[in-house]
Amino acid sequence: MYCKVLVDLNDANVRLDLAEVNAFTTSLKHDPWPSGNRVAFIVSPHLPELSTLMQLRTDLAQRGLKIAVFTNAKAAIDWLSCQN
Repeated sequence: MYCKVLVDLNDANVRLDLAEVNAFTTSLKHDPWPSGNRVAFIVSPHLPELSTLMQLRTDLAQRGLKIAVFTNAKAAIDWLSCQN
Protein backbone atom coordinates (compact mmCIF):
# COMPACT_ATOMS: atom_id res chain seq x y z
CA MET A 1 0.00 0.00 0.00
CA TYR A 2 1.27 3.47 -0.87
CA CYS A 3 0.80 6.66 1.07
CA LYS A 4 0.25 10.07 -0.51
CA VAL A 5 0.17 13.05 1.85
CA LEU A 6 -0.78 16.66 1.16
CA VAL A 7 0.38 19.18 3.78
CA ASP A 8 -1.07 22.68 3.33
CA LEU A 9 1.00 25.20 5.29
CA ASN A 10 -0.52 28.34 3.73
CA ASP A 11 -2.40 29.44 6.85
CA ALA A 12 -0.07 27.83 9.38
CA ASN A 13 2.39 29.48 11.70
CA VAL A 14 5.54 27.54 10.87
CA ARG A 15 8.86 27.67 12.66
CA LEU A 16 11.48 25.46 11.08
CA ASP A 17 14.88 25.51 12.71
CA LEU A 18 17.65 24.36 10.37
CA ALA A 19 19.56 22.65 13.20
CA GLU A 20 16.44 20.69 14.20
CA VAL A 21 15.75 19.72 10.58
CA ASN A 22 19.34 18.51 10.20
CA ALA A 23 19.15 16.55 13.47
CA PHE A 24 15.87 14.95 12.37
CA THR A 25 17.09 13.86 8.96
CA THR A 26 20.43 12.68 10.32
CA SER A 27 18.62 10.46 12.83
CA LEU A 28 16.60 8.66 10.13
CA LYS A 29 17.50 5.16 9.06
CA HIS A 30 18.71 4.84 5.49
CA ASP A 31 16.05 2.26 4.68
CA PRO A 32 14.36 3.37 1.47
CA TRP A 33 10.68 4.25 1.51
CA PRO A 34 8.41 2.38 -0.91
CA SER A 35 8.62 4.11 -4.28
CA GLY A 36 4.90 4.95 -4.38
CA ASN A 37 4.97 7.08 -1.23
CA ARG A 38 4.76 10.83 -1.86
CA VAL A 39 4.50 13.97 0.24
CA ALA A 40 3.50 17.36 -1.16
CA PHE A 41 3.77 20.60 0.81
CA ILE A 42 1.79 23.68 -0.22
CA VAL A 43 3.34 26.91 1.05
CA SER A 44 3.29 30.62 0.48
CA PRO A 45 6.17 31.74 -1.75
CA HIS A 46 6.86 34.30 0.99
CA LEU A 47 7.27 31.72 3.78
CA PRO A 48 10.27 32.93 5.83
CA GLU A 49 11.41 29.33 6.42
CA LEU A 50 11.13 28.34 2.74
CA SER A 51 14.85 27.69 2.42
CA THR A 52 14.76 25.40 5.49
CA LEU A 53 11.76 23.53 4.10
CA MET A 54 13.62 23.09 0.81
CA GLN A 55 16.58 21.67 2.76
CA LEU A 56 14.22 19.20 4.45
CA ARG A 57 12.86 18.24 1.03
CA THR A 58 16.36 17.69 -0.31
CA ASP A 59 17.46 15.62 2.68
CA LEU A 60 14.37 13.39 2.55
CA ALA A 61 14.61 13.01 -1.23
CA GLN A 62 18.20 11.81 -0.82
CA ARG A 63 16.79 9.08 1.41
CA GLY A 64 14.36 7.98 -1.29
CA LEU A 65 11.15 9.78 -0.33
CA LYS A 66 9.35 11.48 -3.18
CA ILE A 67 8.68 14.90 -1.72
CA ALA A 68 7.95 18.24 -3.32
CA VAL A 69 7.11 21.81 -2.32
CA PHE A 70 4.48 23.79 -4.21
CA THR A 71 2.91 27.24 -4.03
CA ASN A 72 -0.15 26.07 -5.98
CA ALA A 73 -2.64 23.50 -4.64
CA LYS A 74 -3.64 22.17 -8.07
CA ALA A 75 -0.02 21.52 -9.03
CA ALA A 76 0.51 19.65 -5.74
CA ILE A 77 -2.59 17.51 -6.26
CA ASP A 78 -1.62 16.76 -9.86
CA TRP A 79 1.86 15.70 -8.73
CA LEU A 80 0.44 13.46 -5.99
CA SER A 81 -1.93 11.77 -8.42
CA CYS A 82 0.85 11.04 -10.93
CA GLN A 83 1.56 7.31 -11.18
CA ASN A 84 5.34 7.60 -11.75
